[in-house]
Amino acid sequence: MRATHDRHVRKSALAGVLFVLLAPGAAHAYCRTTTCGEDKSTCEQSQAECLPVAWQQRCISYSLDTSNLQLGDIARELRVIERAAEPWMTALCPETGEAPRITLSHEWGTALCAHIEYNSTQSNANVITFLPVWPYEEIEGIKGLELGRTTATYNLETAEILDADIEINDEAGLSREEVTPDGEFDLQSVLTHEIGHFLGIAHTNVDESVMIEAGQPDETDRTLRADDISAICAVYAQPSPLSCDFTPKNGFTAECAFDPSSGGWCAAEPGRLPGRGAHLAIFVVGLAALAALRRRLAA
Repeated sequence: MRATHDRHVRKSALAGVLFVLLAPGAAHAYCRTTTCGEDKSTCEQSQAECLPVAWQQRCISYSLDTSNLQLGDIARELRVIERAAEPWMTALCPETGEAPRITLSHEWGTALCAHIEYNSTQSNANVITFLPVWPYEEIEGIKGLELGRTTATYNLETAEILDADIEINDEAGLSREEVTPDGEFDLQSVLTHEIGHFLGIAHTNVDESVMIEAGQPDETDRTLRADDISAICAVYAQPSPLSCDFTPKNGFTAECAFDPSSGGWCAAEPGRLPGRGAHLAIFVVGLAALAALRRRLAA
C-alpha cells in the first residue's frame, strides 16, 4: 500500500479475521480503529490519546477491480459484495431503532487497478480486488492462510478515513455460493468482516461477533451480533452534516495513478516492507488446524 507524503496522513494495513486456534480472552465491548493503530484501538487506549477513525462522508463508493477477473465473474462477485455489505447498512441501532446512517454502493462502477494506493493530489477509488497470487508473507510468524486484507488511509489530525481498499486471496478457494458447501471457506463471511474494517471497526474478542479476531469460516460469520451492531451504531448512528456524495477523495479514477504518492509513514509492521502502517487485522487459517477444521465443517 502506498502512502502520501503528507505527514498528517497514515495508512493502516488490515488483513481480516484470524482463523487460528487461539486461547479465548476475556470478552469486552467492540473496538474501533484509531489514529494510533490496531494495537492501540479504543479497547486499549483512551480517545484523548488516540482518535477513533471514521468516514465523514456517509455515502461511500467501492469499485470492484476487474483486472484479475473473467468477464462472466464480475456480476457474481458484485452480488457477494452486496450481500456482505448489507448487514452493516441495515442493522437496527438499539438507541434509535433505525439503521446506521451509512451507505455503501458500487456507484462509480468497476476499476482496472489491483494496486492498493491513495493519492493526495490525484483521483482515487476504494477498490475491492481479488488476487490470484497472494503476495504477502506469513504474519508475525504465524503459519497460515490469509484470506483477506483491508488497508485504510486516514488523517491523523481529524481521524477522517480518506480511502480504504480490500484485497481478497483468490488462491484460497473461497465459496461464492449463497449457502457455503461443507468444508469450504466462505467469501461472504470474509467480506463482511473486511467491510467492518473498511468502516473503521477494529477486532473484538467477543465470541461469535463478525469482528472477532479468531473465528470459524462458516455461514454464521455473515450475521452481525450485538457487539458488531453496537460498533457500527456507535460510529454511524447520527447523520453526517455533509450531503450524500459517493465520489472518492479528489474524484474517481478507474485506473491506477500514473505517479502514485509514496512514503510518509510512521512505522513498519514486522515482516512487511518499510513504509507500511502498523495497523493489522488478520484473516488466517492455521495450517496445523486446517484439516481438522475442514473435517469439522463437513460434519
